[in-house]
Amino acid sequence: MMSRQKDGRKNIGRAILTALMASASSVVGAASYDVSSWLIANTETLDGWSETGGFFLNTGAGGSHYNGTASLVAPFIEVWQDAWYGALPDQQLIQTLTDMPDGTYTLTADVIACWQGNFWNGEAKGTGVVLKAGDKSVGISTSNNTPETRSVSFSVSGGTAEIGIVLSSTNSNWVAIDNMRLSLEADESSIVEAEELKVRSELSRHYSGSEVEAKVAAALQESDRFAALEQLRQEARYTPLISPLGRAISGLRIGQHGPAYAESIGLLLQSVDLSAFGNDFSAKISYTKEGDGWGDLMIDGTAVLSGATYIFKDVSAGKEYTLSATNENGETCSIGLTFTSLPVVSLYGQYGYDYSAGKVGVQEPNAAEQNITPAKAKWRGGITNGETKHKRNYHVKLLDANGDKAEAKYFGLRKDNSWLLEACQVDMLRIRNRTLTDLWNDFASAPYYASAEPKALSATRGRFVELILNNEYRGIYCMTEAVDRKQMKLMKYDEADGTIHGMLWKAKEWSYAVFMGHERDSNVYPMTHPEAYSNYSDTWSHYELKYPELDDVSPTDWSPLYEAVDFVATSSDAEFREHVGEYFDMPVVIDYYVLMEVELSADNHGKNLFWACYDKTEDRKLTLAAWDMDAMPTAST
Repeated sequence: MMSRQKDGRKNIGRAILTALMASASSVVGAASYDVSSWLIANTETLDGWSETGGFFLNTGAGGSHYNGTASLVAPFIEVWQDAWYGALPDQQLIQTLTDMPDGTYTLTADVIACWQGNFWNGEAKGTGVVLKAGDKSVGISTSNNTPETRSVSFSVSGGTAEIGIVLSSTNSNWVAIDNMRLSLEADESSIVEAEELKVRSELSRHYSGSEVEAKVAAALQESDRFAALEQLRQEARYTPLISPLGRAISGLRIGQHGPAYAESIGLLLQSVDLSAFGNDFSAKISYTKEGDGWGDLMIDGTAVLSGATYIFKDVSAGKEYTLSATNENGETCSIGLTFTSLPVVSLYGQYGYDYSAGKVGVQEPNAAEQNITPAKAKWRGGITNGETKHKRNYHVKLLDANGDKAEAKYFGLRKDNSWLLEACQVDMLRIRNRTLTDLWNDFASAPYYASAEPKALSATRGRFVELILNNEYRGIYCMTEAVDRKQMKLMKYDEADGTIHGMLWKAKEWSYAVFMGHERDSNVYPMTHPEAYSNYSDTWSHYELKYPELDDVSPTDWSPLYEAVDFVATSSDAEFREHVGEYFDMPVVIDYYVLMEVELSADNHGKNLFWACYDKTEDRKLTLAAWDMDAMPTAST
């Protein structure tokens, strides 16, 4: 059922494109226009590629390679194995372009294919590797560390084309690709027509027919029609797909808000209060018909007028209800609907290690409809943020329509700009970090400055959600606040006179200073001072400066943290007992060590910990905030 729904949506887009192409002039001409933005994947990430072997992203290992105008500069995509093991097996790296206007295209890339040699034989140029585009290809054969530019011209007829690299009976042990470009032969008029065809077809998957017409008409009124159409297409990439039902019914609301569409599972997800489960759920249904030819919405075969109330019988986890509508020609659009008691978060965009633009929407069980909000996001995390981790963590920052900082309040938590989406990768139950953090929030002593800041928190709060990423269902995440100055209510930096007040540091990795005076896997305290610090650096001995940022205050002041670490590392037992309370917020520290012993922490003894000073001009004492407690203990711990 689900695959038929997805294929049907694609066929609809294809039908629209074919019909438009039939009335358009041929896309030919003397000029060559760069349409690299039509590629669905680039060489800076594996996202969007289909690969059948060991292709991976080179993020800097092995350096950069240049040869005239050709280059391989990280990040780029490659496949490699030590020459000791022989040549690479047959495999390919392919992306399938869709909604392509008919015409003649040229694919260009900088590539390497070579045999690097071993003890018994020397280096050799590669064989059995091609740059493929449509039904055409060009061989790739280069010397070691010597990229060359390859181009292949091909024709598109029917809207689709496969492009990429194919290895077949190759002698190469190293193949790499970077700087991929795509161009289309077209005159000035035809390139606009081609772009319009592509835009109409792609937008038909995100908007109703009337919305597509309105958006395209507005873009065609701009002076640079191609640029306006391309901007419209790029914006649509960060907009939810309409479901198969969306061709017939738009603006569907069930109770307080509408459902979210997860294309990958072919379902609408509706967030409702937990009390609805195990019972009948009554909700007002509202919608708009897409044209006079469509009939009323049907729910499990029962017609439901817009504005009427419908009772969903026996709501339970995983239960599906069929929503459909039929037009006067007998064509039916349908999709399944299921309920969840968790909020549903929809994230759209192409993300990586740096922030990039996108959109986010949050559907809460008891809240009104949430608009899709502009945002920027990036991957976050340490060992959970590697190339093999396909369920990424995300740091999302909300923006307004002008791209400026915006704030929103979710789940009754703080109103803020910054939100974390935790994939809960390490703990297969997905609950350990959230449960332990909530336990800490419940029992931990208030920080020493609580009388001045009664709302100060020493950890995050969060809510489990179901995540849809670019219309693909990604499962359970935890959406949380961040540990920062705002969460801990530290005194702000005084911009007027340049005075630093509150400070925040995070221990990212283990070190002598992070362990407060001993090395990892050692019970010996040598009583030596920690390494020196620089107030012109935002790191010291695996601590990171979190507030205020170095760019805002340079130089910073590491001395409160250094002095506290140095005291623990070098003081005698008697000195420690007498003076430790002058350096540390001991009620909070004691509670934290109780938590560590109870939960058998494997990753939180110093590392994954925030240290904070409320106002160093008044009291240099440090308190702490708990963080990232998902790691399970092992037999050795």
